[in-house]
Amino acid sequence: MALLSRPRPVATPVATPKSPESYFASISRQPFPFLLDWTDPTRPDRAWTLMGSNPIRVLISKGERVTEWRAGRARTRTGDPFAAIEKALKEHAMAPADAGEIPFAGGSVGYFGYDLGGRLERLPRESRDDRGLPDLVLAFHD
Repeated sequence: MALLSRPRPVATPVATPKSPESYFASISRQPFPFLLDWTDPTRPDRAWTLMGSNPIRVLISKGERVTEWRAGRARTRTGDPFAAIEKALKEHAMAPADAGEIPFAGGSVGYFGYDLGGRLERLPRESRDDRGLPDLVLAFHD
């Protein structure tokens, strides 16, 4: 079985004549855009603004229904969303040595909703779902 070759992350420092928000505006209408603005409190000289869109994979779950988007196609099945996350993380794993000092060298961006906690422990459900939002949305970027 041949080993897959994984891309290696590259970071290029650039001077930004515009604010990160104005750059983000140019990608904000693309699928699943994100903006992460981060400064290491122990090293103020290490500031990062990371942004992206058009992920290579997206996981969305609501209850037992897990939808996976890849290459413009959706596949929905019933199952454990945490098992789907584990599988996706294994497929997109990057060795820490490959990332170097880059704080985000590929991975997922998204959210785990409060109702996903019901998959981890049994609690009485005292509220109703009045928004219909997914329990989980994770967009995988390379």
